[in-house]
Amino acid sequence: SDVCSSDLAARGMGQAAAIRAAREGANVVVADWLPKEGAETVEAIVKQGGHAIFVQTDVRNSTDCTRMVEEAVKAFGSLHMAINNAGVMDGVHSGEPFDFTTQRPLLPASIHEATDEYWDNVLAVNATGVFKSMRAELRQMVAQGQGGAIVNVGSIASLTGLAGNPAYVASKHAVIGMMRSCWFRRLM
Repeated sequence: SDVCSSDLAARGMGQAAAIRAAREGANVVVADWLPKEGAETVEAIVKQGGHAIFVQTDVRNSTDCTRMVEEAVKAFGSLHMAINNAGVMDGVHSGEPFDFTTQRPLLPASIHEATDEYWDNVLAVNATGVFKSMRAELRQMVAQGQGGAIVNVGSIASLTGLAGNPAYVASKHAVIGMMRSCWFRRLM
């Protein structure tokens, strides 16, 4: 059975991709760090006649990424497709209310004004999170020996610079680099 694992699928583009995949017949693992919103996405898929489960996942954590894939296989028997959609523009946890005064060090800034915390948080989700998710997904797909497809969501920032947000741009360039390294490996 086809399974779509979608990181950060509780809202926005990830939610739309998860719902669409279910409409197309995929069994869906909704993986996100926001449990309430993740459960709501599963509920929407099930109401439309689809099959979905929620797995609370922090893509910064290797154990969570491995568990995400294990739960997909446990529920649906295999993993043939994955959408890695995790992405943040700043270092603020997406479940927190915005407070400029306390969160200012986590916001995008020019390189000379950017903080380590901003840089580290964005790279941890956007680049390292894609790596850890893709690694867990590829391990399962390779073990199955049937191939598969992984879609890593980038941004226009994957291809060009955007003033004032160096961590986001660097992290999205990293996503493209990881995808190219997989293609290069496949061709060898």
